[in-house]
Amino acid sequence: MVTLDPLQMETLRQPVYDISGVQVAKLRTPRNILVPLLFKKRQTENRESVGIPFPPKTKGIFYYHLSPGYPPQAGELRFRKCESVERFHQGEDLQVDTGQPWSLSLLNVLQSSRKNAFLHELLVERGLVDRELVADLRRIFGGSRTKDAGHGLGFSRGGATLHDIDQPFITDVNITGFTARLVTRQSIQMMTDIYVFWPFAGHGDSATSPPPFRGIFLFFFLALPSLIELV
Repeated sequence: MVTLDPLQMETLRQPVYDISGVQVAKLRTPRNILVPLLFKKRQTENRESVGIPFPPKTKGIFYYHLSPGYPPQAGELRFRKCESVERFHQGEDLQVDTGQPWSLSLLNVLQSSRKNAFLHELLVERGLVDRELVADLRRIFGGSRTKDAGHGLGFSRGGATLHDIDQPFITDVNITGFTARLVTRQSIQMMTDIYVFWPFAGHGDSATSPPPFRGIFLFFFLALPSLIELV
């Protein structure tokens, strides 16, 4: 891996990778730092977590992305499918089953001690991520640099990460409940055990009743003067 900057890929001759069917994609930086990346995980009947290989025709380039209008802490690593670095801008991002781009968030990179050197070499030193932003986020993480830093904040377990209270997000309503977190440069606010259909989950005899809907839904929180509700 030479660069994660889309504007520098042609100049620095960033190679294209074919990771179709690969269980773990291993990025190696110019300083020989190795970073393993998974497509996604699933839970077996024995409640064991196993990796799912990258899908067929996954050929392209990893790059750093910040969506327009989003704050800098919303940056993330993505994979752009393309045949060559010259066709990067004509390609499309690798997607997961929700239709959203596969990504590894800056917050996930930051809370992992295994990815700290990678963070500095390819993101901070290259100007893609500001040093002051890293300092601010480490401060709200509590200054921990252990491999479990951020685990209690939910970054190791998934869930929705929001940067604005009314930011839309996608979640699977087949699950009983989920976790969301609101992240700014000043604080992290956790919202845990959110039940989409609360009369059908965890309430008396109805605890075993199936939810009235199944599938993947788009949600957002609505801020009211006295409470925050899910709509």
